[in-house]
Amino acid sequence: TQHMSSLFGELYLSGVTVSTAMDLQKRIIGGQNCRSDERHYHVRLSETSGKFLCGGSLISDQWILTAAHCWKPGGSLLADVGVHPLNNPKAKPGQIITEHFIYKEKDSKGKDWQHDLMLLKLPEPSNITPIKLDCDPSKVFEVKTLFLFSSDCEFTNDLQCAEATLVQCDEFNVCLKNNYDPKWSLEYSIQALICGKHSGVDICKGDSGGGVVFKKQIYGVLVLIGDVKNPCMAPFAFMDICNEKYLKWIKETANI
Repeated sequence: TQHMSSLFGELYLSGVTVSTAMDLQKRIIGGQNCRSDERHYHVRLSETSGKFLCGGSLISDQWILTAAHCWKPGGSLLADVGVHPLNNPKAKPGQIITEHFIYKEKDSKGKDWQHDLMLLKLPEPSNITPIKLDCDPSKVFEVKTLFLFSSDCEFTNDLQCAEATLVQCDEFNVCLKNNYDPKWSLEYSIQALICGKHSGVDICKGDSGGGVVFKKQIYGVLVLIGDVKNPCMAPFAFMDICNEKYLKWIKETANI
């Protein structure tokens, strides 16, 4: 988007996944362990079978912000709150999500277009401090933090962090056109995206839903890797939740 694409700074990337029942996690490319005293609002989303799907961010005591494509029609999701640090005494694993809300807009012909942004309501409130949702679109910031889950990368027991740089989305848009179904290219072309890239750093195929954070405030939600065949070569993309329409919808839906 216009106000985001003109800003250039550093991103911090972090990722968590599950490969055994609850604890074993995987490494993002170029990542390092996050500190145990931060990122507690990061949420793991999986199928009821235990198969990992996505990450998310706790934005209130009962609401998770994530990517819409993490929801599988006809299925259900399990939310594990408090996955970081390991053995978190405030953790509430395995909550079944029954309420989900996806952002949609109508075009000039009255057709609904789904954007890759979703809110999930926990059945029980959490006592973990959520990430703030007070992003200032006009503020020039230097550092962001991205939280994401990894599905196909190297194993680790800890949440991962890495640095990347905020970039224009031109290169990502080319990758989107060349590497994805034409329907995806069309759908994402009408959505508000920001992009990140850094030498030696990338996310893994299947990473979605994590939050882009700056100074303890969330600014975006991870949705797509640019080049699925060549890691670290192209930018990856996030939904810009500082977009006025998105921000209004999130706050009204979650009543925050």
